[in-house]
Amino acid sequence: MTTYYVNKDAGNDSTGDGLSHATAWLTLTKALGSGGVPLTGGPHTLLVGAGTYAETTKLSITRAYGTVLTIQPEVDGASVIITGTTGGINTQINGGSTNTTFKNLTFSSYSGGTYTIFITANGTSLSGIVFDGCTITDDGVTADAYLIVHSFVGTGTVAYSLTNCTLTGNTAGVHNHLDIRSISTLVATVTITNCTINSAKTGTQWAISGEGSTVYISGCKITSGGRGFAFGADNTTGLATAGYVRNTSMTCQGNHGLLLGGGSSGLEVSGCYISVLGHCVIDKGVNNLVLSNNLSNQEGSSNAAVLLKGSTNCKVRSNTIYANSGNHVLANYDGVALTTAGAQIDHNTFLGTTSRGIYWEAVNNGAGNVIDYNRYTPGSGVYHWGRILTANCTTLALLKSAWAGYEGGTNESHSAQISDTGQGLGLGDLDLVIMAHRR
Repeated sequence: MTTYYVNKDAGNDSTGDGLSHATAWLTLTKALGSGGVPLTGGPHTLLVGAGTYAETTKLSITRAYGTVLTIQPEVDGASVIITGTTGGINTQINGGSTNTTFKNLTFSSYSGGTYTIFITANGTSLSGIVFDGCTITDDGVTADAYLIVHSFVGTGTVAYSLTNCTLTGNTAGVHNHLDIRSISTLVATVTITNCTINSAKTGTQWAISGEGSTVYISGCKITSGGRGFAFGADNTTGLATAGYVRNTSMTCQGNHGLLLGGGSSGLEVSGCYISVLGHCVIDKGVNNLVLSNNLSNQEGSSNAAVLLKGSTNCKVRSNTIYANSGNHVLANYDGVALTTAGAQIDHNTFLGTTSRGIYWEAVNNGAGNVIDYNRYTPGSGVYHWGRILTANCTTLALLKSAWAGYEGGTNESHSAQISDTGQGLGLGDLDLVIMAHRR
């Protein structure tokens, strides 16, 4: 194991050997290129002196380290900023790269830089890339900037992770801040753990888009001025998408929080708090599980908290779901002919203020849907337990009766009304500690 050094003030790429502070290299391009840190004999550490490393054009890395190379500040707590100077990409990690950990560094784009970090397989593989405790941000000036994008063209495999990182996207634009989409010839696995993601995206843009990838998110806090996370495509078809979202809070001002989109299968959403100006969760996939979450659509929303939109065999279980004024807690509709079949919706607590419980459109109804063992709490105004076909059910008894003679005639047979007004979102057994909202 050997320690190497880079220093932007005292280093020299021509005469330095990188083996001490006094003989440090000048640039990261030198340290992470031919003649820099060796590929063998590790694990190695590259200590980087404080300052801004504006690499010529961009920092481009293609290095297959046999064991882990950790790149971190020479002095704990010192500011080390990595950026570029021209072109759209600030830092690029290429196919063939392996076993590189970036620790406690800041990646920032310069004015006009479109991609803070660009990851591409280049027809081969890329693995063992870790961002640990890093800050990733745009310049706050460029109209449409990405924080991270991995190439969704070409072929190859990509695997990287972010742990304890802070990602801040200051620009709105029309593209996602974390664009981790793939295509059928590119296989990607991305793990995001204990990260804070702040996105200024507005309207229909996503903070994160993960179509065609396997994405694991846990212990994160996601805030978006637009939409939250697209786990698959926002249409009827999409590339195969897998993974989970666990113990994560998501607050969005757009009309979608978490999309389990077309092509998604076997996804798990558990232990999450999702508060959105619209749909908290939309399910269009197959065999997805929405379990033990706390879901709430905010004041001013006009969408159901949970929307089933052509999903198959989904399970919505043991959630606390709050719908704001005039909205449905859970709905199977969207004005389009997408059939929901095999849904199991049970052991949930449905809350609302002058809202509706369940809206179930016959035109979008398939076989095998089961809705039972739920608990309903009426609001302070006129609360509709549900709407089945054309029946507007103002009591739980009427809701149960509405299923008679219709597919799932025994639905709600074990459901019950719980205490009346004044309750907020119950925390239940959720892993997140979140103050209940008094209503």
